[in-house]
Order: sequence, then C-alpha cells, then structure tokens
Amino acid sequence: MIEKKIWSFQTPLRQFLVGANASHKSGGAGSGDSHHGGLLKMPAIMKLEERGLTLDQLVEMDGGEIGRILKHDTMGHTVKQCLGLIPFLSVEAKVQPITRAVLRIDMELRAEFTWSDKQHGTVEPFWIWIEDTNNEHIYHSESFLLHKHQKDQVHKLTFTIPIFEPLPPQYYIVIKSDRWMGSENVHTLNFKHLILPDVYPNDTQLLDLHPLPRSALMNPAFEALYEKKFTHFNPIQVRTLNEAASGCVCDSRLSLGITAGGKQLEQPEKFSHFCFFCVFCFFSSFFFFSFLLVLFLSRPKSSTPCITRTRIFCAARRLDQER
Repeated sequence: MIEKKIWSFQTPLRQFLVGANASHKSGGAGSGDSHHGGLLKMPAIMKLEERGLTLDQLVEMDGGEIGRILKHDTMGHTVKQCLGLIPFLSVEAKVQPITRAVLRIDMELRAEFTWSDKQHGTVEPFWIWIEDTNNEHIYHSESFLLHKHQKDQVHKLTFTIPIFEPLPPQYYIVIKSDRWMGSENVHTLNFKHLILPDVYPNDTQLLDLHPLPRSALMNPAFEALYEKKFTHFNPIQVRTLNEAASGCVCDSRLSLGITAGGKQLEQPEKFSHFCFFCVFCFFSSFFFFSFLLVLFLSRPKSSTPCITRTRIFCAARRLDQER
C-alpha cells in the first residue's frame, strides 16, 4: 500500500493509471508513484470506485458490460485487459497424514494471467503460507519465483505442517504477489473427511523381568554364537527376545530403537544372526529335499521283460547246481 500509494479501499486497478499521481482527487498519499504502466485514466477509475466494484466482480464481466458501466466501450475492453495482467496463481492441494501430528501437503500451481514484459519483466515473486482458521498462526511460509519461460508449466511444491487435536475444520493456503496489489488467492484445506493414523504408544515399557540365560534360545548353535560375550541377556534383550524370535518365524518386521552403548548394541546383531540362520536352514532343507525328490522321480524303471529273463536265468542255474 505504501509503495504503490494506494489505500485499501481503492481499486487495485490504480496500478495501471496513466500519469504519476495514483491518489489524485482522492486525498491519497501524495504525488510520485511506482505503478506498472499507464493504461487507464482517472475518470474510469473513479467510476469503478463509485460503483464499489471489486476485482472478482469485474473478472466475471466481459468487456462490453464494463464498457456500459463506464459509458465507454473501448475503455471497458482496456479494463478487461488490465484484469488479465494482474498475476494470479491457481492452486490444487492434496493432504496426506504422516502421523497424527504431521500432515504432508502436495501443491500444484498454475499461472492464469497474461504475461507482459512491460508489466512483469522476466520474473514475478510470490509469497505462499498456510494459516489456521482464526488467522492467528502461520504453520508454513516460503517464497516462490515465477519466471517467464516457466509460466505455462505446472509447478509442484511439497512440505509438511503440524496438526493439532481436536482436529480443526480447515486450514488456508494463501498465495500473494510480492509486487502487485489485488493479486491474492486463498485456497481452503478441508479436514472434514481426513482420517488420521491410529494412536500408538510412543515407546514400549521396559518391564522388570528376570535376566534370561543363553539357554533361553533353546538352540545350541545360537547359544554358541554368544558363549564368549555374555551369560545372561540384559533387560532390553529379554524384553524383545520373544518378539524378535517370532518375527523371524512369521516374517514380520521389528523396529528396535535403543540408546547407544553397552551390550544393548549386540541385540540387533544377535537377531540378525538368528534370522540369517533361520533363513539358511530353511533354504538348505528346501534344496536338499528338492534334490532327493528329483533323484526319486528320475530313477530308471525296470521293465517286465528284464525281470522275466533274470528269473529264468536264476531258475536254470539252480537246476544245474542240483544236477
């Protein structure tokens, strides 16, 4: 407002005024301006402000309707041209919950305005932020530069924001130009049908369990791996031993997060050895029995004539011996 010398109750189309005094005849902020170009004259601006027409209302009209309001057909089409020059970014956003406290936002931005080197130069800067319903907190903000050669491209942005319970009804994505007044787009992120992940405890309680000896593995081969390391498992190993053993058998995943130091670091190694041994035994047995099955199916089969000749030869030999 200060840079453009335009009051908030005045139309943003004053940025296209011919001449240097944007607040002329309106008790404005004085002479001298930094407007984007002279396309409109003050009488047309005054008529639009007297009718109280906003940019959204003017965008819905065509050049003929605006011309009839101004009683100047040519100026009506000029106003319509100026409306198309004001930078505007349309947005499509998708919300994906990562946890119950973090949301992922995927945005697609498209430029919907006419680029003019005289009005825009080679780049247009924008500000993007996400705020709550009461406009009290900004959860994410970043700058975005739209270059001339990228105007017709789809620009994708991805970021994460916090979410709190009770779940708010919505958040707002605000996109605003850094240099233009009236260039603003507000997109609503509706959380009405948002499904958050289930609530899980942050960590597993470490129970007061008795230390288990190596014999709890119930396998001499496994016990031999740690014969020179320790005689009993520590509390964390005891707490997770059953889950790790069942995970190797049932092909399930186990996430073990522990502090560094001590014998606790041997736990992932132990379980990896255990799982590797189980897999090795399984595949070894599988290939061994498969080999036996192939040998059994591919053995030569004796034919009936061979058996008959063998029996006749044996009977004749016995007769000779008896004689």
